[in-house]
Amino acid sequence: LVPAGSNPFLYYTTRTEATTKDKLSLAEIQKLEALELPKDSSLALTRDAFLFSFYCAGVRFGDLCRLRWKNVEGGRLSYRMAKTAKPKSIRLPAPASGILERYRPAVLDADRFVFPILPRAAERYDEVQVRRAISSKNVLVNRDLKKLAAMIETNVHLSFHVSRHSFADYARTSGVDLYAVSKALGHSSLSVTQTYLKSFDHDAVDGALDQMFGTAPTGAPS
Repeated sequence: LVPAGSNPFLYYTTRTEATTKDKLSLAEIQKLEALELPKDSSLALTRDAFLFSFYCAGVRFGDLCRLRWKNVEGGRLSYRMAKTAKPKSIRLPAPASGILERYRPAVLDADRFVFPILPRAAERYDEVQVRRAISSKNVLVNRDLKKLAAMIETNVHLSFHVSRHSFADYARTSGVDLYAVSKALGHSSLSVTQTYLKSFDHDAVDGALDQMFGTAPTGAPS
C-alpha cells in the first residue's frame, strides 16, 4: 500500500547487539534428572517436559504443549513447528522414550495431549485460544523452573527456552556437525544456526585458554 519511494524504513537498518543465551551444562541436566520429586506434581511435570525438550533437540514450549500421541509413532517424534510451520521428525532418544512412558495412558487416544500441561478442553480450542492457554501456562512452568534451579543449585536463569539453548550448546561441544545441529533445531539455514550458536563462543575461547595456560585461582584478578 505504501510506494517504495515513500517508505521511510526502506533504507533504514536497526542496530543489533549480541545476546548471551543461558544454558545448563550436561552435569546440571543430570542433576535435574536425578531430583526426587513428588509423583504427579507440577514440579515433576515441568522437569519432565524440560528434559524431553532437551533430549528431543530443543522442542519449543508451544510445540511441546501441542504434542499429541499421534505425533509419536514408530520410535519417532513428528510434528509441525508452530513458529515456522515446517515439519520436523526425529528419532526418539532412549531418555525421551523413558519420559514418555511415564505419561502413556493405559488406553491410548491418538488425539490426546502427550503432556498434561494444557487442560483437556484445549484439545478442542481454536488457534487463538490455544495460544492464550500456552502463554498462561508458560508463566507457571517458568515459575516451577526457578524452583528447580534452586534445587540443583545453579545460577542459570532457568526458563523453558533454556532447554533449547542447552541442547544446542551440548551438540556443539560434542562435535556434532553444524548441518546436523541446524536440522535438529529446525533452522532455515546454516547462517541462522551460526548466529544462534555465536553467543556460546566465549566458552570455546575460555576452554582454549584454560588448556593453554591453566585456570586462574578463585579470586584472582580478571
